[in-house]
Amino acid sequence: MGILSDIERDMSDAQVAEAKVLLNTLKTQWPPLSHFAPVYGH
Repeated sequence: MGILSDIERDMSDAQVAEAKVLLNTLKTQWPPLSHFAPVYGH
């Protein structure tokens, strides 16, 4: 788990999955964000 685990606990599985998809999209479009990827986990 990462820093966002507290947020994940308050979200449904679908919301968490959607957030991860959005994060992956941002990582693709904005490479500097990839440095923060390990914070969220996989």
